[in-house]
Amino acid sequence: LQTALQHQARPPEVLSDPVAIEDQERERPVENPVSTGSGGRKRRNTPDSTAQVIAEELRANIKATFLRRVSYFSSEASPSRSLYHCLIGAGWEKLFEGSFCVIICLNCISIGLEAHYEVKTGGVPHSLVDFLAICEHIFTGIFTVELILRIRALGYHRFWPTSSSNLWNFMDALIVVSGIVFTWIIPILKLLGLDADTSSARSLTALRAFRLFRLAHVVRKIELFHEVWVLVRGMSDSIRVLFWTIIVIFLITYIFAVFGLALISKQIFEISQSESLSPIERLQVDELSDYFCGLGSIMYSLVQVVTLDSHSVIMRPLMKYIPWSWLYFYAYMAIAVLVLMNLVTAIIVENAVSNARNDEERQLRYREQKKRQELMGLKQLGGSQCYCFIYCC
Repeated sequence: LQTALQHQARPPEVLSDPVAIEDQERERPVENPVSTGSGGRKRRNTPDSTAQVIAEELRANIKATFLRRVSYFSSEASPSRSLYHCLIGAGWEKLFEGSFCVIICLNCISIGLEAHYEVKTGGVPHSLVDFLAICEHIFTGIFTVELILRIRALGYHRFWPTSSSNLWNFMDALIVVSGIVFTWIIPILKLLGLDADTSSARSLTALRAFRLFRLAHVVRKIELFHEVWVLVRGMSDSIRVLFWTIIVIFLITYIFAVFGLALISKQIFEISQSESLSPIERLQVDELSDYFCGLGSIMYSLVQVVTLDSHSVIMRPLMKYIPWSWLYFYAYMAIAVLVLMNLVTAIIVENAVSNARNDEERQLRYREQKKRQELMGLKQLGGSQCYCFIYCC
């Protein structure tokens, strides 16, 4: 096509040499304007032949492009096909997750019933033994199929605890494998004569109740339970804060316990050595000695004060013999309870709010990306329809 256009648009050559002009006239074939006879043909008109070549080239290009578009849109990498899978797959994914949420709840109810009857009545009633056993086999089979489908869809690398996102999958796979061991493998070993004491190991099946934690991983995808996910996310992210809070409380309690041994316990010991105490006072002093005479005893008493668990039972008798002791307890309560606990609460709330804000931003970015993919798919669909219309014309 480019050659034909260049040939048509090429300007005529100007020959100034008479010999060249004569040679050109000699090489030019003689064309009859009109052929006579039945076998003769009319002379081709150059502009018409050029237009015909252009039309044929355009038709061939449109046909090739149309076929390429059709094959592309019918393939798996097609934007329209990915759009279709995105729309249809999202609905099936929500249905899949919701169905397994219900199954997980039913499984946990059956585990609770089994544990309740084993402790309350010494064993499951005969009317429920077969029912709970069948339910356990059904739940184990369903969760095994689900695990296989997830491994096939996500790959083995998503079930190794290499990151926080893979930790949920790893825990779920571990629970499913433990259920397979205690539900299918151990009974088979018993049938083969390899009986062992599995009473202690059987208690580990209660770990299947940890499958309820997976509900928190599922509800994060449902906007209706957004507040629940914020609470769960705040609890999971506050584990490190709570760990260091326990360490700080222990250090503060230890420091005040050492001060209490020097300021209070020594005076209580001196009072207990006095012989002028009445029998009632002797009982009170002996009780105070149990509370404060010893590092472990006074630390335990201070922990009771931190939790505000009947702290007046300790403080009132002590103030009868050591009147200024309320300053000691109030200073400890102000630092360990009012300041530290409120500071920890503020840190946990701040982490929860920041995580909720990050989740909202992540959801917005995901929605924008999804909209862009859908628009690209629609544009590709519109382009294919345009080519189809041109080709049909």
